[in-house]
Amino acid sequence: MALAAGVPCVHPTAYGVLTDAGRLREGETVLIHAAAGGVGSAAARIARGLGAARVLGTVGSAAKTQVADELGYDALFHREDFEHAVREATAGRGVDLVLDPVGGPVRRASLGVPAPFGRVVVYGDLGRDADWTADVWDLWKNNGTVAGYNIGDVARRSPAAIGRYLSTALSALASGELASVPPAVVPAAEVVEVHRRHEAGRTHGKTVLAFAGPEAG
Repeated sequence: MALAAGVPCVHPTAYGVLTDAGRLREGETVLIHAAAGGVGSAAARIARGLGAARVLGTVGSAAKTQVADELGYDALFHREDFEHAVREATAGRGVDLVLDPVGGPVRRASLGVPAPFGRVVVYGDLGRDADWTADVWDLWKNNGTVAGYNIGDVARRSPAAIGRYLSTALSALASGELASVPPAVVPAAEVVEVHRRHEAGRTHGKTVLAFAGPEAG
């Protein structure tokens, strides 16, 4: 039951941002912000299965860079200074696709790392920063793309697409084609502490609250 807890939302979102909005092609390099989160960690494994040559990510704390192998990344960088690290890791070329749920300064900086014909896909706004602008001239001259993906809107307008992604995810997980990372399961009594850890960015993946069943007798 715990394994399925994050599948209905996380995996369809990951498939959608990679294939629909991101148009990921075999052999490309992907950069995923909030890489240790539920969608980010799912997207890393899915991108690899879709043929990505390299999967890079950024995280909010230096400690999380130590879990790159566990989450399926080639490398993880701290979000505060990822531009230089990404350029160095790609020999100056940049990445083909950026997935960004963070917003604010991270989103603005993300426009500086795509390779020619690169895409930036926005699918969240964790930072709640002030609105940002992109220079259309730069996008045009460099064949760049900025796209948006909102799973709530997709579910309303095209629920069949969500169903297809969910079916694909469940089949891939069941066959072992897509590696699963079980969520952390903690007692419901610890919900306050769980929220504190999430707000402080001290977790990765999904967390599931376990409720005790009715007492016998």
